Amino acid sequence: AYYNLPRVLLLIMDEQSMQIFVQEQIMKLTTFGGARDEDVLHWLQDTECIFDQVQLQSSNKYLAIQSYLGDAPLKWFRFN
Repeated sequence: AYYNLPRVLLLIMDEQSMQIFVQEQIMKLTTFGGARDEDVLHWLQDTECIFDQVQLQSSNKYLAIQSYLGDAPLKWFRFN
């Protein structure tokens, strides 16, 4: 069992597990394209929830969210 493993190995496993968790959560994010049938508030809530789950700092959220915006929303984001 885990109690027989060296502490360093357990820390590495924990880091690997966290990295996998973060990757899985980030893959769940969808791009917001700005279409009339897209609910921006719902998209923002989902995105914020995932960012919080992976413990993304506020300053990094600002940078990361730009990767999940389509052309028109990205232009709006950059100029507002």
